[in-house]
Amino acid sequence: MHAMTAAHRTLPLGTIVRVTNLQTGHTALVGLPTRSVHPGRVLDLSLAAAHKVDVYLPGVAEVRVEVMKPQRRSRRREWAVQIGSLA
Repeated sequence: MHAMTAAHRTLPLGTIVRVTNLQTGHTALVGLPTRSVHPGRVLDLSLAAAHKVDVYLPGVAEVRVEVMKPQRRSRRREWAVQIGSLA
């Protein structure tokens, strides 16, 4: 909640993205340690990232998402499982 993170549906976990609020021009670099669970949203920002990008009060805003550092995939056959329990 207090880290500069966000959640995205399709980008690889660990990717770093720049999020820009199109209305105010505020930007932030955030990591993607988890997946998004809200349908219809491109990105779910943490509380700290929402403050930095000036989305905290409106709650929803149009943003530009730019991949800055994609997560590198190993050439070895590795995989990971992410499990969540949501009410």
